[in-house]
Amino acid sequence: MNPETKRLDEMLSKIYSNGRYVDQVSDMISGACNRFDIDLKSFLDDIENLKCFYVEKFLDSGNGNLESFINPKYKEILQRLIDITTGGNGGMDSIGRGEFAISFLSNCSAEIIKTNGDLKYFDNLCEEVKYNGGKISVSDKSGREVNDDFLELVLENGLKLLRDDFNPFRKNDIREYSVEDKNKLNALYYQAITGNVSDPISDEEFILKCLEEGFNELFKKTDSLLIINENNEFIRFFSKEECFSFYSERVNNMKKEFEIRNRQSNPVSFYVGKNEII
Repeated sequence: MNPETKRLDEMLSKIYSNGRYVDQVSDMISGACNRFDIDLKSFLDDIENLKCFYVEKFLDSGNGNLESFINPKYKEILQRLIDITTGGNGGMDSIGRGEFAISFLSNCSAEIIKTNGDLKYFDNLCEEVKYNGGKISVSDKSGREVNDDFLELVLENGLKLLRDDFNPFRKNDIREYSVEDKNKLNALYYQAITGNVSDPISDEEFILKCLEEGFNELFKKTDSLLIINENNEFIRFFSKEECFSFYSERVNNMKKEFEIRNRQSNPVSFYVGKNEII
């Protein structure tokens, strides 16, 4: 085996316990280096000497572009690395876009984890990473559970539905219910998701409450949230309050980013990193 390929495999073994994944990713990286005329030995040298990705500057940045933190010699290969999502870490959940690139290029100064976020940096900061439409759940309940609980709440409160279910963002439900009835149903749907009792709430208030709940739950498990769009522009939040402040000013954008599926196992969630980062 080529000595630099063997060296690359050994580096990847820090990320992947599965040898098949090591082989797959090693081939991807070797192929990308060949395509962009990058010397593999020099590339690996710079990674090991922390001269490839400026992770400390990256961690100090609240926003920017990933391209600004990589050695200019390797900008062409960055997107290929960002798109690597092969396998998982020790049999756990799959690796999301961007996570591998940050970890590999920083010589695992950013360690891929799955317990308190996606990455853990050398200062023990745990960070959740969402790339171009990553989802944040409002709660762990499945859509089916939410719908069942909502229907029970409707009966308990003596309300009637115009069809067999209800979705706060479905066009027919928005159009056909009176504002008063719609706001009551919104409150019951929010209660079904979170267990929190609420007075009648408008569509905007429903969004705000769900955003707040989602960020509250997320920051119970991680120290920061990194959101990256398809152009590799990013924004970083260090608290649920920062998140809520940012997104409460973007309610109109977020309305179309909710996923509510009454008959499936998907939890009620919202997508981030698609349009709001500029």
